[in-house]
Amino acid sequence: MPELNPTEHTVDELEDELQEIDDQAVLRDAYEAEQSGDDRSSAKEAIRRRLDEVAEGEPQPKADGSGDGENDQSDESDENDEGNESSSNGGETADIMSIKDSVRNVATELIGHELDGVTELRRVDDGWEGVVEVVERPSVPDTQDILGSYEIQLDDGGTVTGYRRVDRYRRADTDREEQV
Repeated sequence: MPELNPTEHTVDELEDELQEIDDQAVLRDAYEAEQSGDDRSSAKEAIRRRLDEVAEGEPQPKADGSGDGENDQSDESDENDEGNESSSNGGETADIMSIKDSVRNVATELIGHELDGVTELRRVDDGWEGVVEVVERPSVPDTQDILGSYEIQLDDGGTVTGYRRVDRYRRADTDREEQV
């Protein structure tokens, strides 16, 4: 059982509890527990926000993949890390975390609806593609929300070059995943 079990708290209580946690491993465990438990998007978003806050306070890796020297891992880990695209060209390419932040920061303004979450990020030939879900029409209960899935294209540096809606569905539409 994780140190913090988010399913035992309302989202408001969870946000208060999260402010006391500075350990990224504990936060990741809490995220996984929420995902496998209640799977509330607002709770997962609160945990992601706290993870980002904690990560910003930690020494950030340099563009070449090295850290501040205190907790550096061996160079072997960089060679085995296929997701770290920034180390191959001297830092001109944004890393996946900065792409996630770019997508998260621009999605609401670009699309004009509240962001529900970033569901996918992938490297493509000419940059990055991210998929986000936005609440196009909120409803009560929220299981009846109409969500839109949007693909956002970014160049190698993380600048948005385009977007398009790829799907629209009710939040509670479980048949949708079976059809994919």
